[in-house]
Amino acid sequence: MEFITECLEDYRYAKVTSDIISSYGELAVKAQAISRLLISLELYPSNMMVFVDGEANNNGIVKDILNIFNENQKNGILERRRLQFIVQGDQVIPLVNKADMLAYKIFYELERNRNYSIEGKEINIPVW
Repeated sequence: MEFITECLEDYRYAKVTSDIISSYGELAVKAQAISRLLISLELYPSNMMVFVDGEANNNGIVKDILNIFNENQKNGILERRRLQFIVQGDQVIPLVNKADMLAYKIFYELERNRNYSIEGKEINIPVW
């Protein structure tokens, strides 16, 4: 874990459980998780380029992410052009690859130890 986290200036993660997904739906939870992670970083959207590893599946999730983010942060508006879903993004963009490795490591540790957390890094997803 330390090897991966040393290379990154900052990161956050959201723990998404199967009961949350079954209650609210995969796309709704994914939109909440992505937007809440972005909000937690307190960056200026005009300075951001967001790459999501995978396919958007539909424009609804993109709209949801933008709506949730733009309604809940104070540093400006995230424009659609700054949010890119990239199929196999972890194979194309080195930073996405590092984030993907970190996500798998955190997931493994969460599965192995239910009490696992990295202080100050876990973001809660609000339950509607």
